[in-house]
This record gives sequence, structure tokens and C-alpha cells, in this order.
Amino acid sequence: MSLALQAYTALLRPRKPSPLYNTCQRHLRLSTSSSFRQDTTTPAQPPPPPISAFPSTSSSGSSEPSEPSAEPYFIRRSKSHNLPVYERAARGGNLRLTSIKKVEGDIGRLRDQLLRELNLDPKDVKVNLLTKQIVFKGWKKDEIVKFLEARLCS
Repeated sequence: MSLALQAYTALLRPRKPSPLYNTCQRHLRLSTSSSFRQDTTTPAQPPPPPISAFPSTSSSGSSEPSEPSAEPYFIRRSKSHNLPVYERAARGGNLRLTSIKKVEGDIGRLRDQLLRELNLDPKDVKVNLLTKQIVFKGWKKDEIVKFLEARLCS
């Protein structure tokens, strides 16, 4: 071998293994051990069955769903199982708004029923079909929650 080639290979392959080289060799030895191979050849277990989002709170213990509501609309509850009815103030607190979110189905029918129940003027209620919300002027959260719980939970 020529002198230049020996100097070149000495740069590529150091005579004393570096700590990084030893670490790599140790990991390679561990990954090829027989216990590791046995773990990888065991058959995979099937995934566990899905858990329902909200467990049944009925005392009867039956897992049958309750009868669906006869209403043509449905309001999804929040993660904490509350109705999504919110109050907020706008324009520095001068405009008070109440909104119902997560409305699915016939939003117009829900709006009409709330107008009759709460004796509201139609110009004080706005429906946003894109965001599935109904917005009322004024703070009416308590009345709306009572109405929705009577209609949807019965």
C-alpha cells in the first residue's frame, strides 16, 4: 500500500474506537439478542374494544340507548356534558348576547319554539347556519337551558 493511501485510510478509520463507535456497537449487540427477537416474533394482540364517550348513568345497568327525542333538532353537549349555551357581552358591555352552539337538524324550528316560549321579538334572534348557532339579544341562559332540558331530556 502506498504511503498516501495509508494516510488516507487512517483518517477514515481511526485506530482507537471512539466512544460513539462503542455506543453504536453496544446498541447493535442488544438489538440482535435472542430475547429481543422473541419479543418481535410474538403475534400482535387485537386492539381493545372502543369505550363509549359517556358511560351509561342509568341505575338499571342496561346498555341500550334511550329513545330518541321526537324533536327535529339535536344539540350536542360539551365535553363536560353541559348544554352549549353561553352568555357574552359585546361593545364594552352594552350589548348582552346569549348563544346556543352545536345545533344540528332543523335550526329554524328550534328558533321558532324558543321565540314562542320566551316571548321574544324575531328581530332579536339571529341564526347562523354556517356555525350552527342561534344568537339572542339579552342574557337568557337560564330560560333557554330550562327549555332545552325539558324538551331534549324528556
